[in-house]
Amino acid sequence: PLAGRAVKADAHLVAWMGFDPGWKQDVRDYWASKAKNRILFYPTIRNHNPENWKGLLDSLIAKKATALIIDHLYGLAGPIGLNDAENVAKLFALIRPIYESGISVILISQASKSEWSEGRSAHSVAIEAEARSLVRIYDKKMNGVRKIKLISNSRGEETLNVILTPEEFSIFEAPEKKKVTRESPNEVRKALLNAKPEELTS
Repeated sequence: PLAGRAVKADAHLVAWMGFDPGWKQDVRDYWASKAKNRILFYPTIRNHNPENWKGLLDSLIAKKATALIIDHLYGLAGPIGLNDAENVAKLFALIRPIYESGISVILISQASKSEWSEGRSAHSVAIEAEARSLVRIYDKKMNGVRKIKLISNSRGEETLNVILTPEEFSIFEAPEKKKVTRESPNEVRKALLNAKPEELTS
């Protein structure tokens, strides 16, 4: 089970499209022994021609793929600037027919480097508005310990403490942080005004 849900690897055929040099070998190195030959490698589409993406959809349907991983957002965008919501809309117009056909699309994006981002994608407003589910990975510590925040239209929001490395994925319970109660400044001020001189010096 993963996050409380049963996972059947044999039930899925995952298509993968990467944009970084050597991505196919990286996927093989990480997943070949675990994927049970259920990964389809697709040629990288480096343009925004709707006909090419329509051809990809037709191929995915013909091969009965259940999911498409696009690694990553900036490779997909290419020269298009993501600060412009209109450009983001054009990108999603290419992949929307894929997930509307019933094939899940997993779009990998680098998180913002802000310490307060909690794994939010850079340019996240327009991008996350389109997503049906979000997986934010953040707060990386030693030995692969980090947090994963799951946000879904159907399941709400849940944060998991995990160990995530190429060799291991496990969920664990983090120790509860001790709550520190602070007195209101007004209450402290009132106590000082009402205190006797000997109470302030003792």
